[in-house]
Formats: sequence, C-alpha cells, structure tokens
Amino acid sequence: TGSDNLAQCRNVGKQLRRANVANFKFCFLLCSSYKSSESSGKRGLMTRESFVNIMSATIKQGTKEEYGELFDKIDLIRNGLIDWDKLTSFVLLELYERDERTKMSVIPQWKDLRFLPTIHKDVIQNVICFKHPGKYLTVSRNGLLGLWGESLKLQKMVQIMTETVKPKDLWVTSLVALPNTNKVAVAFTNKEIHFAELNFKKGFSCQYRLQGFEGTVTCMHYWYNPHDGNEAILTLGDVCGQVQAIVFNAALISLFERPSSSFEDENVTVTINWQELASGYHKCCHTLRHKIHNKEWIKQVLYSSSLDAFLSVTTSSTKTLVLAWREKLSPCLTMTAFHIDQGVNAFDFHSRLNLVGMYIPHDFSILIKWKYWSIEYIPNTDI
Repeated sequence: TGSDNLAQCRNVGKQLRRANVANFKFCFLLCSSYKSSESSGKRGLMTRESFVNIMSATIKQGTKEEYGELFDKIDLIRNGLIDWDKLTSFVLLELYERDERTKMSVIPQWKDLRFLPTIHKDVIQNVICFKHPGKYLTVSRNGLLGLWGESLKLQKMVQIMTETVKPKDLWVTSLVALPNTNKVAVAFTNKEIHFAELNFKKGFSCQYRLQGFEGTVTCMHYWYNPHDGNEAILTLGDVCGQVQAIVFNAALISLFERPSSSFEDENVTVTINWQELASGYHKCCHTLRHKIHNKEWIKQVLYSSSLDAFLSVTTSSTKTLVLAWREKLSPCLTMTAFHIDQGVNAFDFHSRLNLVGMYIPHDFSILIKWKYWSIEYIPNTDI
C-alpha cells in the first residue's frame, strides 16, 4: 500500500542519515518516482527510459548516461523493469557495503596470531626495534641475544660472554641500542656496562667495559641527535636511586678515550672506571647526576630532547616522578618531583602532545601535561 511504501521510504531515509550520506533528497525522489510510475498504470513498475527521465528531471545533476548505468545496477535480472522493492534493496545494500568499507578503513585489520620460536628460557629484559634496517633485538636475563627480521623471523642467536662473570652467574638488567654508532650497551648485576659492536657474525665483541658504579644499573635510555650523530646521551638509573647520564659530543668518532696502545688492536676491550669518567678525564663526554629519589630503585629513565630534561620514576609514594632539566653551560640540574601514592612502574612521553602517560599498579593510569612550563593532571575518566 501507499502508507507501507512511505514507511519504507522513511526507513531508507534513516539509514541514509546514519550512513552520513549527503544527498538526503534521494529517499524522497524514490517516492516521487514510485508515484509517477504508479500513476502511469504500471503498478509501480518503471522502465529504464522513464527512470532516466524522471531522475534527471528531478535531481537536475548528473547525466542521463549515469542514470542509465544506475538503472542497470538495480535491474539485476535485466528485464528492463524495476519496482520499489528493487530500489530500496539496492539503496540498503549500497549503505551496508559503504558501512563495511568504512569499518575496514577505520578498524585495524589484525592478522592472525603467529607463535614465534621459543629461544629464551629466562625472563626477557628488553625488546628493541631497529628502524633502519627493520629488525628486532631481544635479550633475556641470562644474556641470550636474539636478532629477528622485519617479519619476525629469527635470524641469529648470540650468547653474551664476559671475562669477569661466569656464564651461570651472568644476569643482564638492561640493554639499549646505539643506532648511530652501530653498538649496543648492556648492563649487568655486577655493576658493569659493556659497549659492544652490533655484529652477529663475530658474536658479542665488547669494546668498552664501564665499571665502578655505586649501585647496579637497572634501566637505561639512549638518545642521539638525528641531525648530528656525534651528540648523544645515555641515561642510567640504578638501585641506589641515582639517575646518571653520559653526554657524548663525539659519538661517531669514539664514545670514550682509548689508550694509544689500544688503537693498534680494536679487539682489545678498554676498561673505564666511572669515577674516571665523572672527573672529566674523557674529553669526548661528560656526566650528569642527581640523587633526589632517596635510594629507591629506578624503574625507568628517559631523556626528552624537546624538554631538554631527564624523566625518571620509582614505585615509591614520594618523589615518584622526577623531571631534571639541564642548565645551559652548567653541570647542575633543576629538578621537579611529583608524589603519587601508588608509585609508578612505567611511563611514556609524547613530545608533540607534551604528555606523559604512566602505568600505575592496580589498573590505574594518569596523564600529566606540560603547558607553558606548568603542570596539569588529567584524570583517567577524561582519557
């Protein structure tokens, strides 16, 4: 009946609005077309010619050829006639397919889970991504390194060996990549950091051994200037609540000073004491330090070039998050501390949005925003 057709028309109109279709008039044009065909005595049937003429006269956009192509899409059985049901079915199908295409473009299309070979028998301490080339590096607590290709296919395994620690006593706490120098830095529980060339054909070849730390290094972060690879900063956090940084100024040439005798044999490991480094003996780098965390284990450290500041967190309820800003032409740091009752296990910083997001135990998270050098808390209900 006519009332049923109008009800169907309104339903199509709702579907059009939900799909964000710009031409809302289309639904009403269908009604007009139906009435026109019904008045012709064909009980709602419409020929290709009448469809083209009515649509082109009513809409006044597009060509008759385009309306003819539209008719052919609706007339699937090719009998030269369409009715209201065919029109509405075609419109609803178009809406459905458009909605599906929108979902496909917006919703991530995750691939099926793929299980990787199990090479690590101990806790995995770090997973590192190398953008150029696209590779991944994993390291477990017992010192096993795994190199993975861009498709996460295992390419090589290397067991870290040191002269000072027996293999059964080896315990890796952290690893970072130094992409601009093609090296990695590995921290151990014996209060040492080894700098090695990233060459899996030769194994783990240590070039520098940095020792003499007051406490075991628990976490590290490495940054380098993409416009000048000589400028780089290695940030360290330890079990004594110290945040220390090595600021390199000639990283592409040499991370540290090498004795003249060692230049003849690059395979010789150069041992460097931290006190020697902190004294300023090495002209290619200098150190920075603060101890504001009051002997709490440092969970994570990060240097932000946009803030020119060091960020560090602990699980303590006092001085949980600390920002230490560098002072120009001065070894001093200006510090700001935040107290979070639950403590913080991990964080990440978004330099463009000026936001730091923190993971707090018991499924609680918080965002802190820096705006014109002021701090504002964003409750998790607003995220």
